[in-house]
Amino acid sequence: MTAERDTGTEELARSVAVASVLVLAFAALLVVLDRCVPTSGAQRRDADPLVQLLGERAPWLVIAATIIVAGAWRRHLRIQRSDLLGALAGVATAVVLTLAIRGILGPRLPSFIPSEESARPGVTLGLAAGLIEETAFRLVLLPATLFALASRMDRRIATVLAVVITAVLFSLSHELGPAGGVFAPRFMLTRFLVPGLAMSVVALRTRMSFLVFAHCTAHLLIPSLLPG
Repeated sequence: MTAERDTGTEELARSVAVASVLVLAFAALLVVLDRCVPTSGAQRRDADPLVQLLGERAPWLVIAATIIVAGAWRRHLRIQRSDLLGALAGVATAVVLTLAIRGILGPRLPSFIPSEESARPGVTLGLAAGLIEETAFRLVLLPATLFALASRMDRRIATVLAVVITAVLFSLSHELGPAGGVFAPRFMLTRFLVPGLAMSVVALRTRMSFLVFAHCTAHLLIPSLLPG
């Protein structure tokens, strides 16, 4: 049992390390976007609450955070072919799902989806949002919580608790200060269930690179497909 636990822990650490390095490609793209597609005050006001919290230098702070996290995980880095395939599958999945959502919902978002999940923040701040959310919650909080709990209890229970804790903190960080605005139960539920809970489950059940690339790619596509 101990050997299985150690194997599972090491594999998750490796998967997170790989994703943290591969996602630097999106950080590099964010550098280009920040230079070529400047943001306006209105876009910053409509951006993801976490991006708003970081202020006008949000893209560069997000890039710095991504680099720091990648460096912290580097000792576990062992890239496998399946990680690269997972990243490509994540990109393809994001394209298909985003187009499907656009086809089903049309150009307007339903009332239970926060407005930052639209074209309003622009592509630069949209990518910054996806990148900081994945860096902070999927590449730091989720594995750190899981590793801490797994050392004290059954790994299956630890996994469930880690996913739920991550989802709760994800939603609260967007709804309450200092980042969040006015508390909106419908938005909190959406954030808890989708980017918080469901995406964390997918990340742990597949490859971390799959989910990270899917989420960041979706944020690149949203500005042109979901005007809001």
